[in-house]
Amino acid sequence: RGGAAGVSSDTRGVFSGGSPITNTMDYITINTIGNAIDFGDLTVARRELAGVSSDTRGVFGGGWLNNWLNTNTMDYITIATPGNAVDFGDLTVARHGLTGVSSDTRGVFGGGYAGIGPTSVNVNTMDYITISTLGNATDFGDLTALRSYLAGVSSQTRGVFSGGWVAIQVNTNTMDYITIATPGNAVDFGDLTVAIATSAGVQGS
Repeated sequence: RGGAAGVSSDTRGVFSGGSPITNTMDYITINTIGNAIDFGDLTVARRELAGVSSDTRGVFGGGWLNNWLNTNTMDYITIATPGNAVDFGDLTVARHGLTGVSSDTRGVFGGGYAGIGPTSVNVNTMDYITISTLGNATDFGDLTALRSYLAGVSSQTRGVFSGGWVAIQVNTNTMDYITIATPGNAVDFGDLTVAIATSAGVQGS
C-alpha cells in the first residue's frame, strides 16, 4: 500500500493506514527479519497520515478519508501490545500529506494539504501533543514554507522537516528545524540535494 505512516519503539515498528484506503496496522520486530504481522485497526480508515511516538506509545494523526475529505483524527496504540487504536484527540487542522517528528515526550505534526476539492491548499501549520497525555493538539508555530507531502526526522531535542510539495507536483528542497520542547516558528536548516516530495526519513535513538 502507499501513503502509510509508521511509529516505533527501540524494538518494534508499526505501519498504519495507506492506499487503497485501509485501517490496517501491522508490525515488525526490528531486529528480526521476517514478514509483518497484523497489529489491529485504526479508528478511521485513511491514507497519507502521519505518526509520532515515544518508546511506549505511537500516535497517528490526520489523513485523507476519500473524495478530498480530510480528517483531524488522532488515535494511539501501546507499541508493545497489539490491539486496535484508541481515540487520542484532534489536530488543530484536518489535513493529509503531513508528517511528524517527536521526542520521548512530545510529538509535532507539520505541514499538509487542507480543505476540500478545488479549495484545498498547502498549510504551514505545526501542532503538538504530549504523547503520554490524551487531548487535542495545540498550535506550535509555522513552517518556513506552505507545503505538503514532506518528511520528518528527529532527535530527542530537534526535529527537521524536509522537502514536499509547494504547489501540485512542484517539489521543494527546503529543510527547516524546530526545537521540539520549545513552541515557535521553524528556522531554515539548509537544502536537500534534490527537490523531492513523498519521501521518508529514518533515525537512530
